[in-house]
Amino acid sequence: MSFQTDGNSSLAEQEQQLQALETFFVEVIDFQAGDSMRNDVATKDVTAPPPAVLKLGIVHDSAELATLAASARAIIFDRIAFVGGQRERVIGFRPA
Repeated sequence: MSFQTDGNSSLAEQEQQLQALETFFVEVIDFQAGDSMRNDVATKDVTAPPPAVLKLGIVHDSAELATLAASARAIIFDRIAFVGGQRERVIGFRPA
């Protein structure tokens, strides 16, 4: 099944949409800019909810990435996606 988020939405709104999606026995495994200001979401079926909630962060340089990675249990994706109508580098991670 194919899922998308509205790339004109804020990071917090899209994060909330992805977290809600994961309550339906799927895990978000990828997220990236698609067509027409939409972000494509890839999922895989799971038998139980993921061990930690999915969080999104925008990073602009390697120092920000290092700070985010230090507080993460796992980084799920590092992609370019639409946030508030702009292309941004978005990191999907599960906090420690």
